[in-house]
Amino acid sequence: SETVTELIRVCPDGLPEWDFLPRTWDTGVTYSPDGRTVATHGISLAAVTGRWERQLTRPPRRASDVGPVWSPKGGALAFTRERYRGRYSVRSRAVRIYQNGSGRFVTRGFMPAWSSRDQIAFVRGQYDDSSTHKLYIASLRSGAIRRLTSGSAPRWSPDGRRLVFTRATQDATAGTTVREIATISANGTGLRRLASGEAPSWSPNVHWIGFHDPAGYAAVISPTGRGLRRLARSPRAPLFSPDSRWAAYPSRYSEELYLVPVKGGGRRWVTSSSEELELLDWRAAPASETRC
Repeated sequence: SETVTELIRVCPDGLPEWDFLPRTWDTGVTYSPDGRTVATHGISLAAVTGRWERQLTRPPRRASDVGPVWSPKGGALAFTRERYRGRYSVRSRAVRIYQNGSGRFVTRGFMPAWSSRDQIAFVRGQYDDSSTHKLYIASLRSGAIRRLTSGSAPRWSPDGRRLVFTRATQDATAGTTVREIATISANGTGLRRLASGEAPSWSPNVHWIGFHDPAGYAAVISPTGRGLRRLARSPRAPLFSPDSRWAAYPSRYSEELYLVPVKGGGRRWVTSSSEELELLDWRAAPASETRC
């Protein structure tokens, strides 16, 4: 049987905590830039108050829309449309945009990331074989598409000038695939390897990159490659607070949620669960929201 996921909001001090959406089958959830709305696989929108939920896209038969990401200013979403030959065999993947009440095709690929400069980074290759993944950028203004380098899971810096991503390299001695995080400029120059690991993301102030290291730690590092710091044992990468001062991470067995200062200091317990916890997104509460 499939596992059912509950979507829950919690304040950094652990209280209050409440369900804000009905039970859902998916965990792909991302806050809008203003913190008032979330987008989910589907593609659906829902108010964080739980007062309404609305389906946006209607994929054709034997297709699904997944992995929504917001435009930096809000009001539009990029996502991946998967088309299937059968129940489990994917025929194609394409990056699409939903805006002003309608959707449109952008390019072949998957894992879109939308920059503040109206560029979308995305990946091409065999979805389940990271060694084939290549990073591309599509300009939404000109329509031009440019290949950057090998890699996947791109994330833009807040200023839209650089990307951090995961790439797979071969260890010739051990004969194994090694994952590392790296950065590259939007024009394809300045490739810099930072550390072994995966699932990177930028802090909102651009001073840190969070990732999950091979030894099983939530970790942070400077974009210069200096200041590597392991925060705690965790099965996932850390999630930065809106002010970049804190990092959230689930405990080693994903049953407790903690915060830790990015620059050092003791951890703070937030909440626990008898079920597995997975961090999805963190946004500042809107001015009208008084629960936190």
